[in-house]
Amino acid sequence: MRDATETSDDANGARRADDEFAGDRDGDDDAESTGPLARAEAAVTEAVGLVVDAVLDAI
Repeated sequence: MRDATETSDDANGARRADDEFAGDRDGDDDAESTGPLARAEAAVTEAVGLVVDAVLDAI
């Protein structure tokens, strides 16, 4: 019989709740990703924004 204070489901739920604040480790869309692909995407987005700003300033 399991201890009434904590089950394996309770422990798993606590780990999932902590992951929401630590980053998107479990693949859910509820947290912002901090992996290498997300950093590359952010860098490309920033670079495109700078190019667009430069083009708009030039015309």
